[in-house]
Amino acid sequence: MAGLKEVKKLIEKAGVKQVILQFTDLSGGLHSLWIPSERLSKVAEEGIHTDGSSVAMVDISQSDLKVKPDLNSITVLPKTLFSKEVARVMCDLYEPESERQFKLDPRFILKKTIKNLKKTLGSSVGYYASSEMEYFLFEKTGEGIRFFDQGSYLATPPTDKGADIRAGNCGAL
Repeated sequence: MAGLKEVKKLIEKAGVKQVILQFTDLSGGLHSLWIPSERLSKVAEEGIHTDGSSVAMVDISQSDLKVKPDLNSITVLPKTLFSKEVARVMCDLYEPESERQFKLDPRFILKKTIKNLKKTLGSSVGYYASSEMEYFLFEKTGEGIRFFDQGSYLATPPTDKGADIRAGNCGAL
């Protein structure tokens, strides 16, 4: 578990100037708040308010949500992404004036589900998840825009003409 002291050392050592506070909405959309790295300590302790109605998480009449970073998830991003050193940290969502987690926070729902699974199936139960990058390639022709190839799902070359593009994208990640 990363404590605030360890995170401050990491930020100082890496020369991080900005920290991106990230959270997801119920549809899986990623949202970001940027803060100067000097503010991370205060935000980690108190949280920072944001407009939850703007990301369709709450009604406009109850628009505030509190965002608090999960310091265990901090990552210094590659230097090639931004002109300054930047770190990102995933956040949990809380009710605005309390320490009660927001019931529609996807991270809270997942943590609660895993806790219930462990209670039901035993403490050795583990949960592993990752994202799947899915996208489509198109090309512009004299007749308009069309799919780059006609390969089927999980096709291989030569039917899959996008293999070189995908390999380049994977290398960039």
